[in-house]
Amino acid sequence: ILGIKRKDLGKERFARFVAQDQKKYWQSQFALMKDLQEGGEQEFELSLINEAANTQAEVKLSCVCSHAMENQSMVRITLFDISAMKQADFELR
Repeated sequence: ILGIKRKDLGKERFARFVAQDQKKYWQSQFALMKDLQEGGEQEFELSLINEAANTQAEVKLSCVCSHAMENQSMVRITLFDISAMKQADFELR
């Protein structure tokens, strides 16, 4: 989405790519993710920026909590690029 290879994403903190004006929103949503129960879901939108590649994207994050190991949960996050949809919506207004 931001011109980064998937294999390289594990080397970077996700928050690094969140647009500056949405960092507090990201932190609040991330805190809510920690409280998800098994099977719980959460969805929200963010603007992401990769300054090194000079790219920006509007994304929808879909988060699902699942049981990973004893007393530990795992949250799977899927990103959907909604940049084109946002642009089309903006042009219609």
